[in-house]
Amino acid sequence: MSTPDPLFPDTRWSLVSRWQHQPEVASRALEDLCRIYWYPVYAYIRNLGREHHEAEDLTQAYFASLIERGGLMQASPDRGKLRTFFCMTAKRFVVDHHRREQRQRRGGEATFIPLDAEDADQRYRSEPATTDTPETLFEKQWANTVIDQALGNLTKYYERRGKRELLTAMLPYLSRHNRDGTQEDVAASFGLQVNAFRMHITRMRQRYQERLRAVVADTLTDLDELEEELDHLMRIFER
Repeated sequence: MSTPDPLFPDTRWSLVSRWQHQPEVASRALEDLCRIYWYPVYAYIRNLGREHHEAEDLTQAYFASLIERGGLMQASPDRGKLRTFFCMTAKRFVVDHHRREQRQRRGGEATFIPLDAEDADQRYRSEPATTDTPETLFEKQWANTVIDQALGNLTKYYERRGKRELLTAMLPYLSRHNRDGTQEDVAASFGLQVNAFRMHITRMRQRYQERLRAVVADTLTDLDELEEELDHLMRIFER
């Protein structure tokens, strides 16, 4: 494995991979990592034909098995990307579910990832109709979740500095392809010269890229793959 970049001294996945040596730290890191994949797995199971509550049960049971039984330790760089591991093992879990009796009832003692399942259902229902395969949709949901998490981390950064309104005004310019014609009026509303406002936008884009890289790095065992994974993330939205 390569020497980690100073920006990512310990990613979530690198902590999980040292489970035996730092079990408490790794357990918290694993739960954070599962949050990245929770909705993509839930949507994947829905796309396999399961209704909301069954998909919710299966998703929670799947992640509980990874956390409680150390199932994630089966993942390794030579077996492919971590997102591929989640997609394939989730499919296997759903298939195996039909071959065994359900040992735990909904709301039992399993380890749960604390997410809003009803919000997940609403989010899934709002997804546009598509002919993509469940596997392709899984990757798209993974990409959306990674971006949402990066944006959430960026928002927290500005909120801590009392600049949430400034961020809201700048977000339409997060893409470099957005036209700059309306920046003068927005800058004036904050008492800024347009050049100063554009500097704020440049810094926002840099901070967003840092957070996006950090979220993606959390899912990798080898940071040499970071640029490749970021390129893959961008290609998903070109399909």
